[in-house]
Amino acid sequence: MSPFPNELSDKARSALNRYALWYPPLECPCNWCLSRSTRQLVVNAGESVVVAISQDGEVLTFYHPEHFEEAVAKNGMAYEELKDVDTVVSATVDKDGTIQTEGATQSRYDNRWPYSHWKFHSSGESPLTDGRPDGSH
Repeated sequence: MSPFPNELSDKARSALNRYALWYPPLECPCNWCLSRSTRQLVVNAGESVVVAISQDGEVLTFYHPEHFEEAVAKNGMAYEELKDVDTVVSATVDKDGTIQTEGATQSRYDNRWPYSHWKFHSSGESPLTDGRPDGSH
C-alpha cells in the first residue's frame, strides 16, 4: 500500500497552488538538505517531493522522499520539524518550480506518533494514519 493513498484534498491543492518552490531553481528547499552541508543545488523538473502542510493549509516544508523517511526516523529532529504537520503530499515539480497537483496524493499525518518506533516502509505501522489498513495508530 502506498504511504500516500488518498487523492488531494481541496485544502492541500490550494496550498500547493499558492506556492512555487523557486524560479529559477537555485538551491534545494528540502528541510533535511538545508540543515546539512550536503544540500543539493537544485531539484530538477519531474522529481518527486514530499510537501508538509499545516492544519491551516499552509506549506510548511519540503523533503526529498528519502529525506522525509530519514527525518521521521530521527526521534527528536522529526518532532521539531514535523510537529505542526497535518497532511503530507507526494507530488512532482515542473520546470518552472511549481508543484504539480495533477497526480499528487496525500495522507493525514499523526504528529503524536512515537517516531523512534517507526520506519517509513514498515509493515502496517505508520504515523500516516491512513497508511494502515484499518486507519488506526
